[in-house]
Amino acid sequence: MVTVVINSNRAFIADDEPDLPFLFKLGLEESRFDVDTFNDPPIALSAFNNKHSYELALTDIRLPEINGFESYKEMKNT
Repeated sequence: MVTVVINSNRAFIADDEPDLPFLFKLGLEESRFDVDTFNDPPIALSAFNNKHSYELALTDIRLPEINGFESYKEMKNT
C-alpha cells in the first residue's frame, strides 16, 4: 500500500480486490472519515484528481493498468 496525506476529512482507497477496500472503509468510517473506494484504477485516479482533496489515500501497489507507484506519482503532482 502507498499512503498519501493531503488535507480534509476524506479517505481515498483504490484496490482491484473489492473486499480489502470495504474493510478499510468500515474502520475509517468509524473514525469519522468520508471514504471513497474504487476498484478501477483509471476511474480512481480521475476521481482523485478532479473531485476531492483527501487526508488519506491508500492504493494497492499491484493494480492493473496503472500500478500503485504510477498512481502515487500522479497523486503527488495534483
